[in-house]
Amino acid sequence: MRIPIALAAQLQSSLSSSSSSSSSSSTGRIEENLSISGPSILRSCIPSTFEWTSTYSPYTLSLKQHHQIKIQNEESIIEEEEEEEMILITDTKVTWITDIKPGSNITLIIKDFKGNSAESLNWIIEQGTTGCLDDLN
Repeated sequence: MRIPIALAAQLQSSLSSSSSSSSSSSTGRIEENLSISGPSILRSCIPSTFEWTSTYSPYTLSLKQHHQIKIQNEESIIEEEEEEEMILITDTKVTWITDIKPGSNITLIIKDFKGNSAESLNWIIEQGTTGCLDDLN
C-alpha cells in the first residue's frame, strides 16, 4: 500500500465536513455512471485533488503505472501495466501528494461498492519537488 496517499486520503476524509457515506446525488437519485476527474498536470510531491461521481460508497482508488521496456538488441518494446490498490474511501474526493517519480506514466482507477469502475486520463508526472521521493529509493 502506498502510505502517503492512504494517509492523505484518510486525513481528507476525516477533516471534510461535507463528507457523506450516502450514495445519492443532490437530486436524491443514484448515479450509475462513475467517472473520475483531476488536474490537468501532476507534479511530483505536489498535492492534487481528484473527484468522482457519487454512486455506491465505499470506493476503492487504485493507481495503474504504465511501463515500456525495450528489449536489448531488438527493436521491440514491451508494454506492461502494474495496478496497485491504494485506499478505501467513502467520500467522493481525495487529495494526494503525488509520490511518484517524474516521467512516470499513470492512470487512476475508481471502483465503487457494486463493481462499477472508471479510469482517469493518463498523466506523465512532471518535475515538482523531490522531498517526498526520498523514501522511495
